[in-house]
Amino acid sequence: MRFGAVASVMFFAAGARADEPVTVHVRGNPRATLERLVPGSVLGVHWDAMCLAPCVVEASRGDTFRIGGSDSGVRPSPSFRILGNGRDVAVDVSLATERGRTIGWALFATGGVGVVVSALVAIGGALANFSLALGPPRHDGDGALTAAAVMVGAGSAFMLGGLVFLVANASSRADLVELPPARALGPRVTVRF
Repeated sequence: MRFGAVASVMFFAAGARADEPVTVHVRGNPRATLERLVPGSVLGVHWDAMCLAPCVVEASRGDTFRIGGSDSGVRPSPSFRILGNGRDVAVDVSLATERGRTIGWALFATGGVGVVVSALVAIGGALANFSLALGPPRHDGDGALTAAAVMVGAGSAFMLGGLVFLVANASSRADLVELPPARALGPRVTVRF
């Protein structure tokens, strides 16, 4: 499993302690899983699944969490800790998937091939127009040059679309929002560690 650096700086506002319980409301995609880093794992890094979204769990404020997935195609989020004084915290989840990354690479590669082929077509069109003899300019390769321009545009659009998919699916995202007390957002499950 992947272990990212802790994405947040450890800071507790006055009155909040690392061992203090906090109620975590996980909102978002039903394939999202709140996972807790198991401290002192013997065989390296181990993440325990706490709940499947949408859910509410009780956890220790000092624990390290991440968003994983209920299937192997979900890319985990960077790890995070719950900060602040609030007793209730919502984690809004946006999942990234391996399928999205695969689509991104396919679009990017297809666009790259299109740009390379268009360069070859443009060279062919330019050579067809080239003449060492004096006289009126030749236009034999104008159609190839037009096709090359269209192919460059299409290839560039595919590459840009691929980059968008790659960036959007780099890792799942977890946005933490402090909630007012006693706000229920889903079925309540109490899990104590």
